[in-house]
Amino acid sequence: WKGFLKDLDSHISKECPFEKVLCQQCGQVTALRSVIETHMKNDCKKRPVKCPRCGIEDEVKAYYVSALTHSTLVNEHYKTCPKWPMRCPNRCDPQLTFTRDGLQEHLASDTECPEKEIDCQFASVGCKEKRKLRYMDEHIQETTSEHLTLLMEITYDLRMLILL
Repeated sequence: WKGFLKDLDSHISKECPFEKVLCQQCGQVTALRSVIETHMKNDCKKRPVKCPRCGIEDEVKAYYVSALTHSTLVNEHYKTCPKWPMRCPNRCDPQLTFTRDGLQEHLASDTECPEKEIDCQFASVGCKEKRKLRYMDEHIQETTSEHLTLLMEITYDLRMLILL
């Protein structure tokens, strides 16, 4: 540094690259001013980041909006991120991943996840069978006469109500 002695304090407190300074983001790391920027951009747990999946940069908390930080991304945000990759909890296909919102659709449907347990399509007329989707066609084929009997009973009951 070259300058006037009267400016030394100002130089040390504002611009000296060899002065140790505290990280303004996390308040936990002290480093030389010349390297603190690198810490703040690349290493600081409180550095602002953008979610690589959904692109969000700010998180809405109960009463305020805060910048998404590296720490909240790895510790909290991924638990609710709608675009975070997930596998089906029914393990229908270990190679298949869904986004969180896509997984909700996959699990909600009675026609997508072959490992989801569903009611028989004749449940409304009295069939009590529950099976995984992948085995439901087999049940339908094996119990055609029982299902027809249930339909006949319902039809008979409805006919009796109409005639009364």
